[in-house]
Amino acid sequence: QKNKLRRFPVTIYNLCYAAVCYTYFTSGSIMSALLGATLIKILPVTRKFKQYLFHYCLYFVCKTTMYLMYFTRKNIINYSPDIFKKPSIIIPNHQSFIDIPLHMMFSPKIIMITNDAFYYSKTIGVIIRMANFMPASAGFQTIVDKLSDAVKDGYSIVIFPEGTRSNNQKVHRFHKGAFYLAEKLKLDIQPIVVHGSGNYISKGDLLGRKSLLTIKFLNKIQHDDTSWGNDYTEKTKTVQQYFRKEYNKVLTEYYYDTKQIKDLVIKNFIYKGPILEWYTRIKLILEKNYQLFNSLIPENAKILDAGCGYGHMSLMLSLVCPERQITAIDYDEDKIKVATHCMSKPPNVDFSYADVRNFGFEKYDVVILSDVLHYLNESSQVELLKKSVNSLNRNGIILIRDGFQDIGKKHKNTRLTELFSTNVGFNKMENKKMNFITINWLTELVRNLGMGMEVISQQKNTSNSLIKLYRKENDL
Repeated sequence: QKNKLRRFPVTIYNLCYAAVCYTYFTSGSIMSALLGATLIKILPVTRKFKQYLFHYCLYFVCKTTMYLMYFTRKNIINYSPDIFKKPSIIIPNHQSFIDIPLHMMFSPKIIMITNDAFYYSKTIGVIIRMANFMPASAGFQTIVDKLSDAVKDGYSIVIFPEGTRSNNQKVHRFHKGAFYLAEKLKLDIQPIVVHGSGNYISKGDLLGRKSLLTIKFLNKIQHDDTSWGNDYTEKTKTVQQYFRKEYNKVLTEYYYDTKQIKDLVIKNFIYKGPILEWYTRIKLILEKNYQLFNSLIPENAKILDAGCGYGHMSLMLSLVCPERQITAIDYDEDKIKVATHCMSKPPNVDFSYADVRNFGFEKYDVVILSDVLHYLNESSQVELLKKSVNSLNRNGIILIRDGFQDIGKKHKNTRLTELFSTNVGFNKMENKKMNFITINWLTELVRNLGMGMEVISQQKNTSNSLIKLYRKENDL
């Protein structure tokens, strides 16, 4: 992209995949336009039926295009064909230009309100005008007059109440036009919450990437239901608040899943050398995309990731939940430089070159010590754990992931993997000896620090375990 940084790199596979999708959609649209201008036009049937045939062609092209886009998994919630049997004003949020074919794939009886760029385009504009779409600039009273017959024929009207695509995947302020149309045409309002289209193709981009696309149909709002407001102005505000609440539910229930961010994290390390790319892919597989850490950490937590390495976990946790504030440190300066220059690094994570033994701790909700303790001597281990406990906010937790040498024969495998990672250069050591602790040692220290301890998980083939420390008065 000219004079603009990309959020993720372009690969030959991405280009070929995009070429197939765009070629199919463009060819299908052109074919629909040709049929509409020739064969459909001369058929000895009514104008109403000709219009329906043309819309059905567009519906078929859009639906098949959306399912050709296998890079994005579709999670469609509460959908029923009955939704479109009665015309309504459909109000989805807007994140990407694929939202247009996305909503046209649900019914052939769809008319969209577009912007001038699409309506007057010399290419796609021809099809849009043939389909009787309307530009928002025409004025909503004109739109009411023009589309009243289409509504009588059973067509629903799609209008994006935000007016433009969101560039941060948040629900922006609603304009009043959609609610004015609903009031004048006496139509119910069908809200549709969409998340993920902006991840697939973000605003200002043309190439898609792997993502989860969630489309949730909310309950219809009856046009004569005054509980939402007495007029379209009041309804605009109350429906916007309701929409944002439901959008946040979608994020919590269906999207806060690290598996959906995996592809983006990997792409941040593609141009950092094949070895590091390979290491990233293996790391995410072994860590199961850090989903366990993600499930234990609150969505709005202030976090210290002490010993973040190349930043895989911090990057993942910050991308999944933008409300988190993460400070990630490591005493390997080269790793911090790599993490800092990840192109998709969001503003809610800060990577810093620092030695955890000398680092000035602030107050945190979560302190993460993942594969850190065994690189320190015993006195430094004790001091680090004391600092971590003293830095916790109320209800704060410490997550320790390490190998424990009193967990049977599996500890040999842990030592071998750690020796491999240090010898090939993935991990940096000051001392040649690794000081693995024991569960018994940690239990006694935690008791002396007035903390509670819970073993969250243990790996099958190694002695690596995830342990949660919490204040005894806290709920587990």
